[in-house]
Amino acid sequence: MRPPRYLLREYAVRRFLEGRQPGRFLEIGYGGGHMLVCLARLGFFGVGYDISEQARRTAQELLDAEAITTVRLVDRFPDQDRFDYVFLFEVLGYLEQPEEELRRYRKLLQPGGLIVFSFVREGAGYSPGVTGNMRTFAASEIEELLSAASLRARLKWNYGFPLANLMRPAMNALHWARGRREPGPSDVSLTGLYHTAPTMRVVSAVMNEITIRPWASLQMLFKDTNLGNGYIVAAEAFE
Repeated sequence: MRPPRYLLREYAVRRFLEGRQPGRFLEIGYGGGHMLVCLARLGFFGVGYDISEQARRTAQELLDAEAITTVRLVDRFPDQDRFDYVFLFEVLGYLEQPEEELRRYRKLLQPGGLIVFSFVREGAGYSPGVTGNMRTFAASEIEELLSAASLRARLKWNYGFPLANLMRPAMNALHWARGRREPGPSDVSLTGLYHTAPTMRVVSAVMNEITIRPWASLQMLFKDTNLGNGYIVAAEAFE
């Protein structure tokens, strides 16, 4: 079970990766592990790192259920390892020093490698319950962070419009009501597991991988705008 904005983002990431050579990856902050499964199905292989023990348990159960053996979960950050891709989705907004962390991730890249990440745009209009109290960014702020970390954007896609915008009031209300009935995890390390909340079953019954496809495809017409709720960025290193 994943909220619609997760499904919209996953579709955009798959579109970005189409035609690219699969390689070894690290995903940082994988939450429930659904992107790990998505990447493995696309032929990528590698490592997942998350600070949450609960996330590791949940993701490992999902990988086992899907019979995926090409992804390994680790409990220590692989500073000495190297990857073709470093993925982090809706993680940047939780980092206390995002510039320093981007520098750290840059060192993990093989020559020609990419850091692929997403972030919620400033002014998206979500309540703290939806975003897990993460920091939002203007596109210009991201450009400054990348430059300071000796990275540059090769690609920047906006995603989510128009469905995410149409559903925003309902999602805000749903999370407000859920917070009153089903208090969610207060630890930011668990925010990637919000999709397991009982209220998400209601949303998933209406908007799932199948029913969201027309909207997911439609959003790509607006990928070069600032209309949707977030961005996907692919960044490469420069000297």
